[in-house]
Amino acid sequence: MIPPRLGRCLLLPARRRTRQASSGAFDRPPSCGGDLPYSLSGVCNVFRSSPQAGNARHAPGGPVSRRPRDFWQNGSMGIGPRLSKLKRALSPVVAVLVLLAGAAPAGAAGAGPSPRLVVVIVADQFPYDYLERFSPLLHGGLRRLLDEGLSFRHATHAHALTATCPGHASLLTGLHPSHSGIVANRWLDRQTGRTVYCVGDAHDRRSPRRLRATALGDWLRVAHPEARVFSASGKDRAAVIMGGQHPDGAFWYDKRSGGFTSSRYYYPDGVPAWVRGFTRRRRADAWFGRGWRPAPVEAAAARAAGVVALDAGVFRDAFPHPLGDLSLVPDTAYYDDLFRSPAVDTLLAGFARALVEREGLGRDRVPDLLTLSFSALDTVGHRYGPNSAEVLDTVLNLDRELGDLLAFLERRVGAEHLLVAFSSDHGVQALPELRRQQHRSGRRLAAADVACVQNAGRRLQAHYRMPLPWRQGFYLDRQGLARLGIDRADLDRRLKRELEGCGFIERVWSSVELETGAGNGGDIWRRLFVNGHDPERSPDYELQMVENFTPVAGRGADHGSPYGYDRHVPLLLRGGGLAAGVIDTPVETVDLAPTLAGLLGLAGAVPADLDGRDRSSRLRAPR
Repeated sequence: MIPPRLGRCLLLPARRRTRQASSGAFDRPPSCGGDLPYSLSGVCNVFRSSPQAGNARHAPGGPVSRRPRDFWQNGSMGIGPRLSKLKRALSPVVAVLVLLAGAAPAGAAGAGPSPRLVVVIVADQFPYDYLERFSPLLHGGLRRLLDEGLSFRHATHAHALTATCPGHASLLTGLHPSHSGIVANRWLDRQTGRTVYCVGDAHDRRSPRRLRATALGDWLRVAHPEARVFSASGKDRAAVIMGGQHPDGAFWYDKRSGGFTSSRYYYPDGVPAWVRGFTRRRRADAWFGRGWRPAPVEAAAARAAGVVALDAGVFRDAFPHPLGDLSLVPDTAYYDDLFRSPAVDTLLAGFARALVEREGLGRDRVPDLLTLSFSALDTVGHRYGPNSAEVLDTVLNLDRELGDLLAFLERRVGAEHLLVAFSSDHGVQALPELRRQQHRSGRRLAAADVACVQNAGRRLQAHYRMPLPWRQGFYLDRQGLARLGIDRADLDRRLKRELEGCGFIERVWSSVELETGAGNGGDIWRRLFVNGHDPERSPDYELQMVENFTPVAGRGADHGSPYGYDRHVPLLLRGGGLAAGVIDTPVETVDLAPTLAGLLGLAGAVPADLDGRDRSSRLRAPR
């Protein structure tokens, strides 16, 4: 294993493999099959030596330590010439270290052909329940992964705030949010007092700078400097986080054009020509004038899959759904609506095929990595709920697209050289209105709940006879609290008593108890909140709502709780010499990245202090 302190200093040389050069527009024309409007069948600009190549931000290797803070502070700002000299001086040392890393034990990866392409697929907002409910209707890629792959039936996220950014980070870094630093999609920057985005970057617009960790792609590049690493998604945050610190590129759907875009962090001179060509072909315009019409499903089969049509009263919201506004040509409203429909998944699948072709992934013995996050289920699920006909249609579309994608990858790379993983960043809660209709508990945020919290704040201020120094939400101005002479322990007790008196709040967790170990150490809820807490980025008080409470007023579904419906997700592996089967041993999503690293024989490049466990050595054992 490379010593972590030395790992921080490694600057691996630029790519050595000659790949198919980037070219112009994507040549294959779109094809929209009759009743399947979301099927577009059949659908090297890397960081080589350039003025930007000396920037440590674009160095292909990167730190082995999971928290590369020193690396960024010392290597990312204006020291390109010095880094170039350092890289030349370290070349012999790097070569030896890479050979040592490659000679490390390969764990379970020794049997069968080694993977040439690893594809990690994340379906945003896909609870494990979907695999069971929709299984009889699956005939494409999801069906193949279930029948031909290895399924972990009890895979869960081990943090409390189940959201997109933390979920993707856990899957690809092997770290809980408390260690990756990605505690939410957005949080308060205590230094500036402003809310920041998990992948926001004032200079480059989008980058992984807020990620305090390396990811699977970074480890792969330490062990194999010539490996190619790409990431793509409907959402920018998913693409950026999955790619880690040093991918060759990260792409996401552009709501302005219906194509895919990136940021200056990855492409200082603009995206490759083939990406611009993909956008110019205007594949997104295939649904203009057609709207969203579902694929046919028998009513009895839909009911058996748990699809329930709730009475929407006079405000009907059912198929067919319009895409865009009253416009004679596709515009931003139309492209934005595509993002909130299964179309964005179809576009991503086509883009992934183009990426594999144009960037030459999986063409030789050096393994490459492609991470994909399909976003449609999250946007559709939030609006219509997990038991809707819209979610069913989105799942079936994803199933078809994954089937086409797997077939394409097998033709391109060879089934024996393809390793695929499938999981999700979080689940989703059932609509409380549906639960009540089924005589089960469930309710959503009401005006009385908001008033309860606000009145608690008024009573606390009255008790202390002064305005309390809140920064925003449940973030305290800690220095202001000390200046006012308010005892933190006393405030914690009073605030807990006030808020836990509100009927929808199960428990209030203070930063003091999460950071000091106070409270019941054997409490599963405490462990989940500790795993999701970062002293600098998390609020001073975190609310655990009661189970089956939807913290959204009006309508729509949500996630974000520590309960099983939000934490229990699929985890499927196919290829890499793994036999098909089912594993009932409970695992956590942070186990995925180290397990894939084990299957690839990357032991010498993987940080020693991960939260996840490498389970690759047991995957081929008799079950």
